[in-house]
Formats: sequence, structure tokens, C-alpha cells
Amino acid sequence: MHLARAIEHKLFFSNGDEKQDELISRLEAQGFKVQPEIESEEGIKGLKFYRIDKPFYHDIDELTLYLIDLLEEHGASYDGWETSVVKS
Repeated sequence: MHLARAIEHKLFFSNGDEKQDELISRLEAQGFKVQPEIESEEGIKGLKFYRIDKPFYHDIDELTLYLIDLLEEHGASYDGWETSVVKS
């Protein structure tokens, strides 16, 4: 949990994607790499984005809470994160 690795996050746009460009700029300015657009089973558009971070409890909790607030400011909802298992 203390080793840094790519952590992928997902978001979906709650109110359409009119603030998408601004949100992508904010994420990229913070070192995130934004991947191609995704779509939920219900047809709601979203994005995947990732950055090298540590999934340790305190680190990931702080990052997740920040992302939830940032995404809500831009009409999006956070859909969670995932990462790979890394053995030291």
C-alpha cells in the first residue's frame, strides 16, 4: 500500500458535459492523464483518468475527498478508483 503506482479514477457527468474541457484542464494541471471518453450502461458520458500515487489509506482518502469536491464543481460525479496489486 505504500508503493506508488498508477491509480485510475472514473467520473460521470451529472448535468451533461458542458464543463468537460475546464475539468480536463484542471485534472491535467494536477498531473492526471485523461483517457478517452467512456459511457455507462445507461448512456451517461464520463471519463477515466489516472496518476501515479500511493493507495495508502490516508493518501487515497485525502485525494478521493478532493476529487469528489472538484468534480461536483464541474457537474460530474466520482465513480471510484482502482489500481493493481504491487509486491515489494
